[in-house]
Amino acid sequence: MPMTMAQIETEALNLPESRQLDLVDFLLVKCNDRQIQEAWSEEAEARCRAIDEGRMSTIPHNDVMKEMRAGRKDSILRKTR
Repeated sequence: MPMTMAQIETEALNLPESRQLDLVDFLLVKCNDRQIQEAWSEEAEARCRAIDEGRMSTIPHNDVMKEMRAGRKDSILRKTR
């Protein structure tokens, strides 16, 4: 018997946060909705402009991954503001 939407939601919310984000990413890619693609494109362009204009900084990938593995994602967010 297929799972109900409520069961799927419960299961998804019980996943670790990193797996929830993986699920969101997977669903967004599978959804392939034009509005979602346009929104992500606009967001990427806005972030690139902010970096180019010095309004946003970047952090090397290895540093981000180290912080994420250590469970310190809040410190990453503070560094980019």
